[in-house]
Amino acid sequence: MFLHQLQYPVIGDHPCAEGVHPDGDRLGHADGIGQLNLALAGQPGGYDVLGHPAGGVGGGAVHLGGVLAGEAAAAVGGAIVDSGRFDWEAHADKYPGLTTPDESYHGVTYTKKFGQGGAYITKATAQLMRDFGSTPAPMNAWLLGMGIETLPLRMARHCSNAQGVAEYLRGHEKVAWVRYAGLPGDKYHALAQKYLPKGCCGVVSFGVKGGRAAAERFMAGLKLASIATHVADAKTCVLHPASATHRQMNDAELAAAGVAPDLVRFSVGLEDLDDLIQDLAQALEEA
Repeated sequence: MFLHQLQYPVIGDHPCAEGVHPDGDRLGHADGIGQLNLALAGQPGGYDVLGHPAGGVGGGAVHLGGVLAGEAAAAVGGAIVDSGRFDWEAHADKYPGLTTPDESYHGVTYTKKFGQGGAYITKATAQLMRDFGSTPAPMNAWLLGMGIETLPLRMARHCSNAQGVAEYLRGHEKVAWVRYAGLPGDKYHALAQKYLPKGCCGVVSFGVKGGRAAAERFMAGLKLASIATHVADAKTCVLHPASATHRQMNDAELAAAGVAPDLVRFSVGLEDLDDLIQDLAQALEEA
């Protein structure tokens, strides 16, 4: 399986980290490799909430339910969305688990019994969930179900707030750079317009002028936003990797890892946009 990250990049710069890799289908299907996308800042149901279904971008997607779907990080879970577009039988030698009899499940051959559209997801639910126990507890399932009911409303707010934050940061004198696919001129803007016409995501990355020390002062000056490694929460979560998740690295090591010392990851929540901008403004003054 070919696994890549299905979101706008928030740390680093990898060719498979944009909203959708433009050559994803070609790279995967031509070589008989099923493509599975990790949708960290996306949402269950493919990208149908924001405009484009999972079936248009590859073999399928794995969504982390503990983030956007769960609304407030109250439960751990996830969802697999299978597009049903990958021809497993055409590359049967690579996928014997799908194209040969499963003796642990009455000898069923998933591709023959359930077809191209149902083979993978049926195996995942019938056999793999049985063997690995990857099913949510009742309370977690209820929390995730409740969160999904308001998902379209929250996604619209995440995206509109993030767009406003990105536009504000782009014009600020103390901001060195901004990366957000919703901004005209961003190198992933055309892809975002094509695949995510209703909004790309709620995560903005930017650099604070002055490097690591200035970014640390910015973080210390925040009052409304929460300093946290979590993303896609109902509340705004901000992370400065160089002083948190990557704090043991020096500047040279950070550069080798593709993490700029001045990088701030701003996961925009559901707060009032004016309040978020005011918090950014006063924190940048401290930087």
